[in-house]
Amino acid sequence: MPHLRLQAPDADAVVTVPLRDGTAYLIGRQPNPTKLPYLMQLLLREVSLTKVQVPSQRVSGNHLLVLLSEGEVQLFDLASRNGTMLQLPPQGRTRLEPSEDVVLQLSPAVSEVELRETPERATWKHEDEFGTAVRAALLDWLSRIDVRAELVLQPQSQRSDDTPLRGQSFMLADGSQILIASHPTETMEMSWSDVLDEVKQYILAENERLEQLQGHDEGFVLASPLIRDVHREIAEAAAWGTRLVLIGPTGVGKDQLARCYHIHSRQTRGPYASLNCGLLKENLLFAQLFGAKRGSFTGCVTDIAGVVETAHEGTLFLDEIGEMDLEVQKALLRFLDSKGEYQRLGDPKPRRASVQIVCATNVELDSPQRRQGRFREDLWYRIAGKVVHVPPLRMRPDDLTAMLRLRTVKGSTLKVYDALTPQALRRVMEYDWPGNFRDLESFMERLPSTTRAHGIDADACSAILRDGRGESRLLPREVEPSSEQSAPQWEELVGIALAAFVRDHGQQPKSWGQITQLTERYVKPVFIAHATGLTQIDELHKNINCSELARRLNIADGTTVKQHLQRYILRFRQGRATDS
Repeated sequence: MPHLRLQAPDADAVVTVPLRDGTAYLIGRQPNPTKLPYLMQLLLREVSLTKVQVPSQRVSGNHLLVLLSEGEVQLFDLASRNGTMLQLPPQGRTRLEPSEDVVLQLSPAVSEVELRETPERATWKHEDEFGTAVRAALLDWLSRIDVRAELVLQPQSQRSDDTPLRGQSFMLADGSQILIASHPTETMEMSWSDVLDEVKQYILAENERLEQLQGHDEGFVLASPLIRDVHREIAEAAAWGTRLVLIGPTGVGKDQLARCYHIHSRQTRGPYASLNCGLLKENLLFAQLFGAKRGSFTGCVTDIAGVVETAHEGTLFLDEIGEMDLEVQKALLRFLDSKGEYQRLGDPKPRRASVQIVCATNVELDSPQRRQGRFREDLWYRIAGKVVHVPPLRMRPDDLTAMLRLRTVKGSTLKVYDALTPQALRRVMEYDWPGNFRDLESFMERLPSTTRAHGIDADACSAILRDGRGESRLLPREVEPSSEQSAPQWEELVGIALAAFVRDHGQQPKSWGQITQLTERYVKPVFIAHATGLTQIDELHKNINCSELARRLNIADGTTVKQHLQRYILRFRQGRATDS
């Protein structure tokens, strides 16, 4: 007697059915004759009907009808979702005779297009959102591959073996677990085992990401979504050993972020060394970077080991990279191109060091116009494997609040946040903080001592912000305009800046990004140039004391003044030919 042999990807064994003449076999996951088309139901009234169940979710409820009649096997596909593949007998005949076994593969292999569909990376702002984000990403993927399944997230505090859902469980790195079970009445195009394998690999990868993003510097505030995104980018760059450039205003925490890179990198057990490229020039900077032989320059009375040598098998942080001397840039480029070979100043002996480099600057070096004449293009493309912009403190109110909650008032155990009255707290939150965390640290150190909650009022905060190192939100009273010109009004200053912006962009600012650009690159440079009486300068010479100007303007430091004066010169002095 011939047999019908049925195979399915998820079935544990081959289903074998003996074939009898004058008999129809309704094959499916849950065969039901009442769901067949009416004309086919009429046809089956003339023969004996046998239901054959195949336990596989890739097999449709009513998948196939097989009829043995008058010595011939007839096959009817019942609009099954995944189709059927017939294994022909050795002679290759397509006409089926009852003397031979009939072997059918229900639901052939998945196509390559389906296999290329993978879940997207989960996105979360806080670690307690990790499980929810992973579940959402998996649900999105299951929807895209058209698979219905139940997905339950059980937080660590609610995990229980008594859950009514019976399926596969996967542990998450935050201590929770995801339970996944196929929908019992749903036919799937993919093999369920393939689905589970993909889920397993995805959760392993996401767990590794979470573990990598944890363990940052103790005390480093990561409260705001903006800085958490920055931290995530830095940790991922560190994991791959990608060279990193941090761009952000002074005092924003670039050094701490560079240390985060070191902690998450493969060379975290090595040393961490840093160098401020804006403090030294030419030979002195070269000697600090690569070292020097005794007597190579005046005052060098002993051999000097540079920071490259100090950071061997670790991380080298180059701060203020935009201020690096062009000759030193050439030497740094040669060091990178030669995969770590360098020479000390005055010493022809070649040396080698294995360092991973992180650079930082408050100059927008990612703009070709800003690099022109001050930074080598070939060096930029060597160091800028990844560029991350660090937002200023004024854009991160969550971080500001966290710092106020962390620090205590001097001489007291009272937190600064609790020591401020609601009006004082509002004044602090509305302040621009041009010096960022340095500015904030100075403010908190200058607060009066108190042990009483809400003991520091808004007037006290305003006095510290005005008289300390913070920049006043109003035109400072202490600054006197140059005797050669009359004091400009705010309408005039903003008018000058806005007119230049419109000439450069062809329209007034229409987005938040353009408003920020107008403020940083046009309004502030115009304000500082007019407030200091330097509207006619064409270059920053040594006689201009930027630190003194910063003190007069109540700005955090001279670097900010220098930066905006340089912007003023480039746009409003050297670029004035464009205006005309």
